[in-house]
Amino acid sequence: MNTDAKGNLSAFKADLSLSYNVSEKEIDRLHVSVKMEPAEIFLALELTKISKRSIEDVVEMYTAHKEKGWGFIAKQLGIKPGSPEFHTLKGNTKSKGQKKGAQKKKKKG
Repeated sequence: MNTDAKGNLSAFKADLSLSYNVSEKEIDRLHVSVKMEPAEIFLALELTKISKRSIEDVVEMYTAHKEKGWGFIAKQLGIKPGSPEFHTLKGNTKSKGQKKGAQKKKKKG
């Protein structure tokens, strides 16, 4: 996801902005000020949606615990492993990655 997003950052930002109702300015802030990679921004927005917490809450949790990984962060936000919310997070992350891979294959083939 990071490679694809960095290849066309403006399209990535537009997609996230539309999908998560967040401004491109906020996405830029996460990328530049918080130093999040595109995939991390996607996960933060997905966790915001699923946990019904603010982006500020998720970024605060990310900043404090990023070395422990996104599974730990999700758990801290109330998304328990094996829960329907956890499966939604995994499924949405997987499908987002597969869409990009499918687009690449179509272009090549």
